[in-house]
This record gives sequence, C-alpha cells and structure tokens, in this order.
Amino acid sequence: MNSEFTPLRSYCIVDIPETGIETSSGISLSQAQAYSTPVTGKVLKAGAKSRFTPGDQLFFRRYSVDELRLVTEDDGDKQVFLIEDADVVGVRWSNRGIINRLMCRLLAKFQ
Repeated sequence: MNSEFTPLRSYCIVDIPETGIETSSGISLSQAQAYSTPVTGKVLKAGAKSRFTPGDQLFFRRYSVDELRLVTEDDGDKQVFLIEDADVVGVRWSNRGIINRLMCRLLAKFQ
C-alpha cells in the first residue's frame, strides 16, 4: 500500500475483505450486514504507538471503525478502515509481529 496516509498514535489502517454471505433463503449479505460473523481485517499500516504490525489479523467490534477511501497508485480507489487499538477484541499475530514482540522482550531484559 503506497498511500501517503499514515495513522497516528495507536491507530491502524485495516483492510476488511469483501466476503458475501448467503442466508438459507438465498439472500446475499455483505460482511457488515451479517451479524452472526465476527468482523476481521488485516493490518495494512500501524501508528507509532500501536501494538500491532502490518500483517496481523484483528477481530473487532462491528461499529468501532471509521471508513476511509484512499487513492493509491497500485489499487486506485480503495476502501479501508481506521481502528484504534482499544477497540480490538482479538488478534491473530503474523510471523513478523511475533518476532517483533520477542525482540522487544529480549531487549527489555538487557536494558
């Protein structure tokens, strides 16, 4: 993502994949309308004080995100979401995130 927008403090830019869900009667719902599924998204960029790194998968409250439209060179007009760390209710760490946390713990022991 080559956008000039950078989140501040503990905010993250999250991409929520468009996954359609079909009800038993054949009605197609977007993820935002399907109340029984958790809202998940992948971190694209993270602020300086954020606990998360790009690549982490976040689980968060349905109405806790702010919608943004970013114009990028790669994807053109892209819809992404801005979320604060406090609104995240679960996380699936990426390998990069796990390594960063281990390095921070090791460095903290030697300081």
